[in-house]
Amino acid sequence: MSNFEGFKDNTLPEPKRYVIHAPFYSLLMSPVAFIFPGNLIAIKLATIFVAGFGLFLFFKFLKRYFDTDVAIYGTILLLINPLFFLLSGELLSDVPFLVIIIGIFLYSQKINELKTVSNSNIIAFALLVSITVLLREVGIALMISVVLFFFIRRKFQIAITTMIISLAFYLLWIFRNEFLVANFELPDLTNSKILTYHFFTNSEASLLVEFTARIKHNFITYFSKVVALIFYPIYESTQYDVIFRKEGIIAEVSDLLKIFKIPFAILIWALTVYGFRKFQKASGIYLLITLFILFYSLIILIYPINDIRFLLPLLPIFILYFLTGTKHFLETLYRKYKNSLFKFASLLLGLFFLVPNFVWTGEFIYLSNRYMSSPMEFQKYLEGKKYPPSHFTKPLNLAGEWINANSKPDAVVYGMWKDLACWIGTRKLIISDYLISPVEFDYKIRDYNVDFLVSHADRLGFDEFEVQISQSKKFKFKLENKFGRLNIYRVSNLDEILPLEPKTEFQKAIYELFNCNFIEAESILDSLYIGNPLNAKVIFYNGIVKSFLGKFTDAEKYFKTLEGFSQAGMFLNEINLYRRLNQMIQFSRTHPEQFADYTTRLAGSYWSLGYEKYSYNLLDTVLRFDSSFIPAYIFKIHFALKQNKLEDARSALNKLSKLDTANTLLGIYNNLITRTESIRKYDEKHILANVYYLNAKDYYTLGVYEDAIDNLLLCLRYDENNTDAMMLLSDIYILKRRFAPAKKYLEQIIKLNPNNYSIKEKYESLLKYF
Repeated sequence: MSNFEGFKDNTLPEPKRYVIHAPFYSLLMSPVAFIFPGNLIAIKLATIFVAGFGLFLFFKFLKRYFDTDVAIYGTILLLINPLFFLLSGELLSDVPFLVIIIGIFLYSQKINELKTVSNSNIIAFALLVSITVLLREVGIALMISVVLFFFIRRKFQIAITTMIISLAFYLLWIFRNEFLVANFELPDLTNSKILTYHFFTNSEASLLVEFTARIKHNFITYFSKVVALIFYPIYESTQYDVIFRKEGIIAEVSDLLKIFKIPFAILIWALTVYGFRKFQKASGIYLLITLFILFYSLIILIYPINDIRFLLPLLPIFILYFLTGTKHFLETLYRKYKNSLFKFASLLLGLFFLVPNFVWTGEFIYLSNRYMSSPMEFQKYLEGKKYPPSHFTKPLNLAGEWINANSKPDAVVYGMWKDLACWIGTRKLIISDYLISPVEFDYKIRDYNVDFLVSHADRLGFDEFEVQISQSKKFKFKLENKFGRLNIYRVSNLDEILPLEPKTEFQKAIYELFNCNFIEAESILDSLYIGNPLNAKVIFYNGIVKSFLGKFTDAEKYFKTLEGFSQAGMFLNEINLYRRLNQMIQFSRTHPEQFADYTTRLAGSYWSLGYEKYSYNLLDTVLRFDSSFIPAYIFKIHFALKQNKLEDARSALNKLSKLDTANTLLGIYNNLITRTESIRKYDEKHILANVYYLNAKDYYTLGVYEDAIDNLLLCLRYDENNTDAMMLLSDIYILKRRFAPAKKYLEQIIKLNPNNYSIKEKYESLLKYF
């Protein structure tokens, strides 16, 4: 936005125009980004300024119902609330969204009290509501609430104008994002897919069943978070690991909260509910606020991912109700007992309520200042701590600056943290979560020529990409540098697969898991879980190993635990995948007539997840069960070729040829096996290049594009000017929508054949993706 290119992410190898989040926060911050390019601190300060304006609006809002001292107290409650304070300095739309909500409540109050409202006021109000919808998609809840509120109040002009203008802006954005851009880019993840995907039920279930499961799950998850929202929201949440939880004053307050939490919560929420009832009589917009709570809660309960951030818009409302209830309760006591001690006691109680959040926020400020003054000195301090906050152990700016200074300008970096893009200059960044399969991981690194992998290790030494690094069949990763617990690996081709030497317990567990030693893997993971019951990786792989052992009930317990984690989005899809695989396993065991078919399909699925040995064993099981099942032979030939088990491939091919002499695949696989056997005989580069090229063409014919790419790259290793190989590579990359490598090979062809106009036309048509 700040470069006047619209909504376009140029930090990726292939620019991305589809926006998964609402657009207005980016638009709001683009002037800051234009003045201070690449400066995250400037954007954070701008967000803090918005938060400060929000505190002012909240004070103004409270002043309509309370004396100045109570309004100040309520504003302080919001200011020092860890959730508000933390998000005020993040590059997220949460706090600006909250500020707009408060502004709309104030504006609604104002125009609701007017007998006549000018057209300019109505249009300004409608535009403000439109901003809410464009700031967060869930802002649709506020828009609906506002429209219904003014319809009920019989102020139809305000309601209709607000609805038309808000929907117009929202539908224009939906048309741009979900139709124009999504149909062009075909992104893997879109907002519509998130809404309709079956995360908690199988794909055959109706959306009503899926939504019911989401609501039930999210209600249970959010309940405890709502209880703690006003006075200790992040003490029990593991989502924001930014303070020392198990030592110092935070640990002492946590211990006190464990003792007083229940009576504390009962008192707070009794006063809050009482305040809700009293507020209905005191305010003309109580209905608007009530409608917003209902619609907003429904949306976040239906949304598949739960996140404590989503409760922030409810925080000032609950503070308002708490203050209202407390005010009326204390006034009743004063009238009844007329004792000045009650005022003193209420003052002390009010100060006592501030303690948990004041302590948490103060600790966060202290640690942040220490980090900012000297990040590396602070890392040394953290190294001696048993439970250091992970937030401060990944100085992405230092890692990015090092990469920027120690790599070529067109280098490619792979990692999980988008922030890196601010410090690596012109280098491209590939973003992926750490649940990507080792197979897909290798493909991405191969196709985009990744130079560096940036990966964070947790306090147990578990690297984010531990599994992918250890199971890579194509690349080796040399630790070049580290900042805190942020590891920078240099990526290079793996010429020979060497036996893994696991060093940590987690590495041993992964080694045993992928080598089908499931009992050993289970034993290690069980031990790790006992000491680390909140470690997502340990929980996830515990579920997987239980699945392999057929302990499906135990596996489901681990998966259910993960679903309850905040921001568990990346796990939901993987959990659903393993659930489907478990269902297929159970079905195949109870339906012998389907055993061969289902188990062969299982072998294909597990192969794509990186469990090659297990997949191979499954095919042997199928062929022992039914030695005439043709698909299993085809899979075995293919898998044997991938593992260079040429004798197994030839044996399976011979058996297949006896079962199905007319199978068109026989000739193709015979050629692939024969050529692969011949590779050992040749040293001449041009012969080897031709063998790999012919193999690639056969794999292309079979539709096995990844293997075709592997062989084409080997062809180019021996004949770097082979334009036929480059042409086929570019075709496959375009087919797979990997436009950056396609562009690279078309440029090489044009350089070798500058007069080939058909290639130039193809290249020109490809540029529309950039």
